[in-house]
Amino acid sequence: MPKKHIKEHKLLSPATLGKNKVALKDLITASDGNPVIAPEGDKMQSHLKRRNGFCKSQLNRERKKMQNEKKNTKFVSPEIRSSFPHLVKPAEEKFGSKFSVSLGLPKDNEEAVEALFEVIRNAAENKWGPKAPEQVGNSIKIFVEDCDELEKYKDDPVYKGCLKFSAKSDRRPGLVDPKLNPVALEDIEDFFYPGAIVRVSVTAYGTETGGSRTIAFGLNNVMFVRDGERIGGGSKAEDDFADYKDETYDRFEQSEDDVDEDGVF
Repeated sequence: MPKKHIKEHKLLSPATLGKNKVALKDLITASDGNPVIAPEGDKMQSHLKRRNGFCKSQLNRERKKMQNEKKNTKFVSPEIRSSFPHLVKPAEEKFGSKFSVSLGLPKDNEEAVEALFEVIRNAAENKWGPKAPEQVGNSIKIFVEDCDELEKYKDDPVYKGCLKFSAKSDRRPGLVDPKLNPVALEDIEDFFYPGAIVRVSVTAYGTETGGSRTIAFGLNNVMFVRDGERIGGGSKAEDDFADYKDETYDRFEQSEDDVDEDGVF
């Protein structure tokens, strides 16, 4: 509204406007729709440039932060039977020596199965981007076998109703007993034998060789839970000869009658 029609910052009533012969339509203005270019020295223009530049850089920072944030790829198994454990010394493989263990995850444990495949999808996304999870099982291979669908496991009671996968590591994984005490090297085979009930911590990761993309599992740690039926029917010598244990035996105890004059038996 033109300044000449404003008195002491008060609004003018239609009656006052009529008395002064001012047409209301002359006081209403609208943009013709053409863009207005502010002059170079306009302070508001420079302020908007700074604000827009800040918003853009902030958005870029947020996008970069999201790209750098990796999704969880660690899976801790429920209680499962171990098989083919190589935890005392690494097994010789095509790409070097590896500590390893094979595991059978029961398919009826739906929560654990979903957790396993979630870290698989996360590993694919971390390695190859947000569209990669859609390719898991197709162009991205996973070494998780459905034992009920494979002939080689048809008559194997160990893997019946299970998903089989293996985890490997260049170093020996952490090994603990049910109280989380570390298991000594000389005791590993007594705890972690084929058929022992364990919990295992693994990390899924993406790898690419010769154009082939694969999700594999790194072996982190293994916890002995309790004894299980040994795979292969093996047994401990202590168990087989428990009825014949001689509590009086002392290998280094010798009597004078056992030694001749030269100190030889």
